[in-house]
Amino acid sequence: MPQFYPVIVWKQNPLLSHWIVVLSTGWLILVGLISLSGCADSTFGTYRGLPAPLRDDFPYEVLGQATSHIGGDSFQMNIDGTIHFVVMEGIVSPKPGQPSYNEAVAHLTAMVDHQPLRLLVIGRDRHERELAFVFATAPIVADSSAATAAVAAPADASNAIDRSAPGYAAEDEIDVGFEMIRAGFSWFDRSDFGLAEKYRAEEASARDAARGLWVDPSPVPPWEFEAGRK
Repeated sequence: MPQFYPVIVWKQNPLLSHWIVVLSTGWLILVGLISLSGCADSTFGTYRGLPAPLRDDFPYEVLGQATSHIGGDSFQMNIDGTIHFVVMEGIVSPKPGQPSYNEAVAHLTAMVDHQPLRLLVIGRDRHERELAFVFATAPIVADSSAATAAVAAPADASNAIDRSAPGYAAEDEIDVGFEMIRAGFSWFDRSDFGLAEKYRAEEASARDAARGLWVDPSPVPPWEFEAGRK
């Protein structure tokens, strides 16, 4: 019976075969270590740490930076080795598979990635993620393929109100959710809070100006898109 070439090599030169096995194993280990080290600190890579303890003393504040897995309206924060899974309150952005999803992710990433953030956490969703209004220290400059214009503090003073009031930014902060609506990459989520009417009005302005996702005159809202997939 004819034998395969590796079998012939193994029988005729076992020393060579031994080194082939050693080098192959070493190469695989090296590639694995490089892959792990390369993704450990990546924005979209593997995160380190344990989920943050669940709290029920709403509302409460969390200070930190978005460090990984940024979506159109969600991200993760790693604070002192604990992971906060955050969903932004007040807005809903396109979901994977929808038009403008990638642009929404790029715009939010440009605003929050490794920026100082303040979360005002008001509850948890059914996946135990923290629902939060997100504020960033002004000014933020968003420079991405989706949005090349600078995102600066709104000129009107109505976005700079009492820091302690849910849904309101302090004088030196940007309301990130509001800016996502302003840029046309999020819908107002129809919830009821202090700035609901301002969010609603800004969505109408973005729609009238055909900004972001509103280049389509009739975009499908995420809640209808997800309902159609069930």
